[in-house]
Amino acid sequence: MRKIYLLLFFALVSLTTTSAGHADEALPASLSREQVEQIVKDYLMREPEVIYQALAELQKKHEQAATDQRQQAIGQYRDAIFAQPTDPVAGNANGDVTLVEFFDFRCGYCRGMADDLWKMMDKDKSLRVVFKDIPILGPDSKVAAQAALAAQKQGKYLEMHKDLMVATDFSKTSLHAMAKKHGLDLARFDSDMAGPDVAELIDQNLQLASALGINGTPSFIVGDTLVPGAVPIASLEELVTKQRPQP
Repeated sequence: MRKIYLLLFFALVSLTTTSAGHADEALPASLSREQVEQIVKDYLMREPEVIYQALAELQKKHEQAATDQRQQAIGQYRDAIFAQPTDPVAGNANGDVTLVEFFDFRCGYCRGMADDLWKMMDKDKSLRVVFKDIPILGPDSKVAAQAALAAQKQGKYLEMHKDLMVATDFSKTSLHAMAKKHGLDLARFDSDMAGPDVAELIDQNLQLASALGINGTPSFIVGDTLVPGAVPIASLEELVTKQRPQP
């Protein structure tokens, strides 16, 4: 509790000194801890709204610091985010703007946005979408990611992606049924699911997500902006429009 009072004290001194503009109004450094605590208590009793100002300012600083950190990380890992040649791509492969989605096939929020994302691609013929499978919700999530990336090796990632986004059964029988529907070679499919290439790509995606501070799905990146969590599709469209080169 005393630590909280001291933090509030320094925040309040900063606020009051800044707003007043007079350095001689700062409190003397010789005050004891008990005197500081009492001053803070008395001040907050007289001016309770100041605590909201201090907390709002602190929250603003934290949010700006997080934004700056994300932008720095995006710059550092730009090629891995936007130009990884093994990543599945939807929409226009040569589009002028790239939207990257970090997702989990069993994530309810990812599933809830899936249809709108496909509609967004249908409407925007210049949009490139990169899918980053990060299976963080258990064994079935990992199996689903392996299945999708194994299908990619036979040119059927997008078809398998759509099926897995609505699937409730991730058993081998169910996955084989999906693979057969899309004409995949089952022996190769099983081999690729368990192969090192798929395992390495999933591991790379998870490491990249960690480096970017992504700890939930879905998360999106457009340009230098990282958007954590499910958002209205209009918000993503707005980001894409802002990122698009102007004629």
